[in-house]
Amino acid sequence: MDLIILNDGLYQLIPVSKQMMEGIELFNDLSCFDLCDVLRLKLTGYVDSLNLHIMEDGSALIGCMCRWYTYPKEGKIRVGNGEKILAITII
Repeated sequence: MDLIILNDGLYQLIPVSKQMMEGIELFNDLSCFDLCDVLRLKLTGYVDSLNLHIMEDGSALIGCMCRWYTYPKEGKIRVGNGEKILAITII
């Protein structure tokens, strides 16, 4: 999953890191978009006059890009069904 960040008029995709997830404990399975909401609440504050979620460095969190197909190093492909991630072995 990547965060879509607007910084100085340029949109950037920033991969979610372990450091961003630090302090977040998940007790239920979440969809990618639910996790995006959790990260938005943790990383930003809402500025009503701008109608934007602003991060500490002044950049704006626009949203998230959920990647439904990722290729881990173990030779498996992960396929998202919108709610959970399923692991499928490539033959």
